[in-house]
Amino acid sequence: MMPALSIERMLKQLLDVEHHLDTKRATEAPPAPPLPVVAMGHDFGAGGEDIGRALAQRLGVQFFGDDLSQRPQDRLHLEDILLHRLDELGRRRTHSQDLLAFLGGSPTTMPTYRRQLVEALLLIAEREGGVIVDRGSHVFLQDRPILRVRLTGSLERRAQRVAERESVALDEARRKIERIDHERMNYLHALLGRHMFDHQHFDLVVNTDRVKHPQDAADMLVKAMQAMELPIALPRGDKA
Repeated sequence: MMPALSIERMLKQLLDVEHHLDTKRATEAPPAPPLPVVAMGHDFGAGGEDIGRALAQRLGVQFFGDDLSQRPQDRLHLEDILLHRLDELGRRRTHSQDLLAFLGGSPTTMPTYRRQLVEALLLIAEREGGVIVDRGSHVFLQDRPILRVRLTGSLERRAQRVAERESVALDEARRKIERIDHERMNYLHALLGRHMFDHQHFDLVVNTDRVKHPQDAADMLVKAMQAMELPIALPRGDKA
């Protein structure tokens, strides 16, 4: 596991390069207005997938899911972006096992995975906007004008959602939630190098136990963004 300082140093280097490019571009064209970006962390079964999609639609941006929240109809996925970037760099992995290790951030591939992930997140924030599920985006994009929100809920209510959605017994739903929450915690800890997914690392924490409609939660989050004076609409002429 890499120490936390290495992540901070990497972020500083990337942001220094970006600042240099921004300064250069400023002499050539007026700076682009900031885009709507939401970094969404969520406990499994808290409704993050549906709320994230509703929020992305409300903001007019893309929804970037993780492995568990991705659906066939979603056009974009962070792993797709990473693979595309690797292909452009001539470094596409040819063996499936190597590819799976890269996408999972194995100990041997984590530094490369982390750097490519951060660069992909910066491109999304700068050029497209979006609602980004997990992937440490609340940390890697923390210095940008974004909303960092965490969706949570009681184990019992989350288990009810999962049981209804997947047609399984409550006990099985609880076990699945506990397993996935544990896996996500381990992944984020390996990715970030320290415990940075507690509530204090988010602007807003929402208990979704009593949220009946994803659109209601999305509207509430948009109002929070307005109160924080964050971008909530794409510049005229931009398309998600």
